[in-house]
Amino acid sequence: MKKILSIREVPIFLVFVAFYLVAVLGNKQLFSASGVHDILFGSSIFALLVSAETLVIVMKHIDLSISSTIGFSSYVIGKLSSEHHGLVICLAAGILMDRKSTRLN
Repeated sequence: MKKILSIREVPIFLVFVAFYLVAVLGNKQLFSASGVHDILFGSSIFALLVSAETLVIVMKHIDLSISSTIGFSSYVIGKLSSEHHGLVICLAAGILMDRKSTRLN
């Protein structure tokens, strides 16, 4: 048991499992198939963003603006969506904001 816990990733995994179990106590829907699917889908999107940012940093083109660009574009899409604009308008505005903020950086 001590040898297994000495592996760096195992305690981190156990903490994630503990957080998941605490969250399930608060919301039983997280333990359903759709809840697990939503968590894994969200994690995969985040993993893609992290891997892209890691490549940029490793190549010594340090550019931490990716996260702020994604956050700003998401805010614009969310704001327009809450005002009942259509999907095409929301996506076009998000892409436009992405292009504008990328040029500023």
